[in-house]
Amino acid sequence: MSIAAYIQALPDRYRRITTEGNYEGAIDGLRWLAISSVIACHINSMLQNHAIITVHYTFLEAAIYNLLHGVQIFFALSGYILSNAFFKRRNEGKTIDLNAYYLRRLTRLEPAYFIVLLFSFAVLVFVTNKYTFAALLPHLGLSMLYANNFFYLAAHPLVFPIAWSLEVEVQFYIALPILFWLYTRNLVVARIIGLLFMAVMPLIISKQTWCVHTSLVFQTPYFFAGILLADITNNCSQILQKIQIKPILSNILALAAWIGTLSYTWVETRLANGSRPDVQPIFIFILLFMVLIQGAFKSLFTNKWVCFIGGACYSIYLTHFIIISVLAKILLKYAFSTNFLINFIFLSVFIVPAVLFGGILFYIVIERPTMSKNWWCNKVKKK
Repeated sequence: MSIAAYIQALPDRYRRITTEGNYEGAIDGLRWLAISSVIACHINSMLQNHAIITVHYTFLEAAIYNLLHGVQIFFALSGYILSNAFFKRRNEGKTIDLNAYYLRRLTRLEPAYFIVLLFSFAVLVFVTNKYTFAALLPHLGLSMLYANNFFYLAAHPLVFPIAWSLEVEVQFYIALPILFWLYTRNLVVARIIGLLFMAVMPLIISKQTWCVHTSLVFQTPYFFAGILLADITNNCSQILQKIQIKPILSNILALAAWIGTLSYTWVETRLANGSRPDVQPIFIFILLFMVLIQGAFKSLFTNKWVCFIGGACYSIYLTHFIIISVLAKILLKYAFSTNFLINFIFLSVFIVPAVLFGGILFYIVIERPTMSKNWWCNKVKKK
């Protein structure tokens, strides 16, 4: 097989493996949007921190900065996917096997995460000499336990800074069975509380000094957006049948929700008192509802390459920050402009292909084999 033919076959040959075998392309399409946003945001961060910029584009830079909300799309999708499975089992009269649930999370996420964590630890201690072995070892332990945010409030993990979001994710995985049990005691009340969490809680918790963005409490409204969407999908089918939004309108609403997310900081800085209602969870809920339920931008979010990149998002997320950090520092030595847009494009042209290559290679070699259920059992049997 030629290289071109092999590359062309990648999306079909290495598509994400799902536990139940039910593949929903639009979910990976949204993962693509989320990981693309995070990559762009981190390229921008490197540019802002390590380059001299004299020509700025206020709205554009604010929009790119707000692409960090790609992380919150991941949170909402996690709430939706896991709760969706729970609701289906509940509606079928089946119990949830918590042992299988936690074991699946453990065997699915830890191998790739631990490899990157240990690699980052080794580089920081033995290559860059930024920390001593003894000084960094406790932080490695906390990161392995997803507990850094319990001990270092508002501080990103030293070993792997972007792991703060993975800590929040895992803490949500652990808490979800309890949240789901509470949610299903009374669905009507739970839906009202869920809406309040999305609409009111962000405004309340953003004013609490103890509640920082690296904590599960701060991010809970986004997870609730996903839980509420899963509830609607599984328990409100008659209502959904009556709410048939025309494709053009669902596209407009999805786009408006995303634009609202990206214009967040720019609008905030133009309000007289610098305050605003925190409506990001609502924007992301609308975006997911329009894409997953109403099929907004279906041709985009179900494109095989978009879904392939979205399916590899965990590997790309784990590897992208290291690749961006290395390449940005090298490339910025040759930056030939003080114009933000020119420099951003300059960095992106070189960094994005490298990030995709490194992330997809990691996905194929390391992560994808662990997507198969009970993959470790098969390894043992082969031996």
